[in-house]
Amino acid sequence: MTETGRPDARGRDLPEEYRDLSGNPLQIDQSEIRRSIKKAEKFAQKARVKIARALESGQRERAFELQHRYLTNYHCKLAATYEANKKLRRKARGVPLEDLPGIAAGLCAREGTREEVRYYFKQKPSGQGRPILDYGIENRALQKLVNRAMEPFITLHPNQYAYDGGRDAACQALMEAIEDGFKWVSSPMSLRLCRAF
Repeated sequence: MTETGRPDARGRDLPEEYRDLSGNPLQIDQSEIRRSIKKAEKFAQKARVKIARALESGQRERAFELQHRYLTNYHCKLAATYEANKKLRRKARGVPLEDLPGIAAGLCAREGTREEVRYYFKQKPSGQGRPILDYGIENRALQKLVNRAMEPFITLHPNQYAYDGGRDAACQALMEAIEDGFKWVSSPMSLRLCRAF
């Protein structure tokens, strides 16, 4: 770990392309890192497709083996770390691009992380509050990695929109049901969330 609390680029799984002849981390420009991230995203997508195809063909053991490879593959970890960092950048808490390869190399889905989780209490307008857990880059990257590895195994009901379009898709389905003549909706969703109302 560095003095800032971030993992340094000396991760034991850092690929050879990021090390010099003596095994020390290289200084790589951001364009090279961006190319590596694009390559990692394509690789991770192909790996998820392979898992889904194995499941569709009834090869469940093969799918589990591919899932294990996905969780331990550096490129899949790098893609998950980059995706997690994009969300953190919106909150102005993202890490520099050159730190991502080192963070990705240090991820282990089986062991988890010892990264600190910030806890605070957010006050609602009604006077009540709710606890908020704010995860850092390592925890978020692990969540993305495991989420992506599990996606091919999960089949949602057609009317569940959490991962399939979100709130906007749910509101669109609701509007289509109203146009089709339905008067009653059995859903915990608040109509206030729909932009159409």
